[in-house]
Amino acid sequence: MAKPQLPAEYKVFGMLQTPIWIYQLDPFTLLWANTAAVALGPDATLSAHLSRLSQHQPEIWVQRLAHYRLRLSQGQTIQETASNQGCDQGCKTPMNWVGSGLSLADGSLGLVVEGQPLAGATKAVIDQASTHRAMVEAPRSVVAKAALHQQAETLQAIFDNIPLMLSIFDAQGQVEYINQAMEAELGWSLAEWQQQDLMAACYPDPAYRQQVLEHIHQASGDWLDWQTYTAAGHVIDIAWAHLRLSDGRIIGIGQNIGDRKRIEAKFKQQAQRDRLIAQVTQRISQSLELQDILDKAVFGLRQILAAHRVLVYALDVTCGGRVVAESVSDGYPFIQGRVIVDHCFSPNRPILDEYRHGRCQITADIYTSGLADCYVNALAQIKVRANLVIPIIQDERVWGLLACQQCDRPRHWQPSEIDMLTQMAHHLAIAIQQAELYHKLQHLATHDKLTGLPNRRYFDDYLEQEWRRLSREQAPLGLIFCDIDYFKQYNDTYGHLAGDDCLVLVAQVITRSIKRAADLTARYGGEEFAVILPNTDMAGVIRAAQRIRREIEAVNIPHRTSLIKPHLTLSMGLASWHPDLSLTPNTLKSMADQALYQAKQGGRDRYCLPSPSPP
Repeated sequence: MAKPQLPAEYKVFGMLQTPIWIYQLDPFTLLWANTAAVALGPDATLSAHLSRLSQHQPEIWVQRLAHYRLRLSQGQTIQETASNQGCDQGCKTPMNWVGSGLSLADGSLGLVVEGQPLAGATKAVIDQASTHRAMVEAPRSVVAKAALHQQAETLQAIFDNIPLMLSIFDAQGQVEYINQAMEAELGWSLAEWQQQDLMAACYPDPAYRQQVLEHIHQASGDWLDWQTYTAAGHVIDIAWAHLRLSDGRIIGIGQNIGDRKRIEAKFKQQAQRDRLIAQVTQRISQSLELQDILDKAVFGLRQILAAHRVLVYALDVTCGGRVVAESVSDGYPFIQGRVIVDHCFSPNRPILDEYRHGRCQITADIYTSGLADCYVNALAQIKVRANLVIPIIQDERVWGLLACQQCDRPRHWQPSEIDMLTQMAHHLAIAIQQAELYHKLQHLATHDKLTGLPNRRYFDDYLEQEWRRLSREQAPLGLIFCDIDYFKQYNDTYGHLAGDDCLVLVAQVITRSIKRAADLTARYGGEEFAVILPNTDMAGVIRAAQRIRREIEAVNIPHRTSLIKPHLTLSMGLASWHPDLSLTPNTLKSMADQALYQAKQGGRDRYCLPSPSPP
């Protein structure tokens, strides 16, 4: 016996994304399933559920079918739930089914069933299923009429009950019908659609409108998203699908997907922010240079948050602090390096304790947030209108502040933005601690522990660097070797602790005598010191040596066992040369060393010059 045919108007079920099955009741036979239902497999069908139950209760088929006929004849729905427990242990896909009566083409009673998986359904899926359930249940109100009325009347009853936009185009492509949902959503009545070409109003761009029309005429059942103008001039996102009926007419189903688009945009934006944060975090974790870490952080954050300024403010131990890193949009003041005195940050002030416990300063508008006038004026001077400040906490102390600023208007900071800045402040605190530890270790490796001066290793690296630089610039490089006269006797007379104090004092005197930032004083070894003087000819080197001698004499360090004077003296070897890449820095060191030897041999407490040419 041939299976009853499915009424044409119910083919719209094939376009839905929620699982739909249609059964013949007598005998209970599956006639049709849409794509979403087929994807779940045979295990998810109502008939599979009844088969599993009948293995334990053979009479279940007869009882259930009698129950279905009774409820459907009363215009009610049926509901079944399958779990993976008890008699339904074979169920791989826990489901809930809701069924409604439906008149088949031969007049017999059918059953349209909507399924919903019980596990893993997101809110979006549940909301969509609820919307589609309205379409499944809509025929229930017209089942009794379906056998008595024409196909068009059945469709109209469905259309008037469904919370989706529905339309019918005749064979010539003219709008024949729209439902109440479409009229309410777009703002035009059926009469207005039939009297004028509203497709041009919905889709003003001709090329875009042509794509929409092609999608309608193809009637493929595929869902496509279109940006559609309403009668009020607003643009809304609508997903449309179209299906051609047997008489040539086209039925369209539309759904406002604005909420979905907004959620997708939010997730996309959040995913983009997460990627950018990961990139910024990775970049700062790969660097051990503090300034590089801070610069990368403020630049990346300003891009992510689309703010006008992001800065890092390092607190001073007394009060206030300094802007140590800043990324700012064009047209707004650049304040990196600025020292800001704020007595609120002096020790034991309440605000520091609040910051230490994680307090954030969230200011949507400096003029309405109750800030003190001094703060409002200070922020207004650098064009700030909204301010978000997060403390950078390191070892339970407030190292500094991370601030994000909007300059052109008030800004209501979102929880996600506050959370992001808080996370970044935490990453910065770790990165800053690592950078500071690295610099401490680097300082220990390159500086003399006793005097605090650069050590021999640092001296050699710096001399090599300046030799190469000045060889390119064809400028002179000066060098002084200093040796404390009769230092062994000093140690023997005053003791090694006094000897250490003497070395520290001599290091301070020599450093004080050297004026320029590029000049370098180093402890070369034992009681010997070295001074590198970039861009310095021999006359300049001599002046530097004379300053050192005067300063040493002025401090008048007693040395009663010296064989030349009752106070401490220095012997110095001087050299200056125009570096040449055909030679090495050892050339200059040999010249200065030779001159130092001459000074010692000549009686000490003096400086000497080397021979006029490199050895």
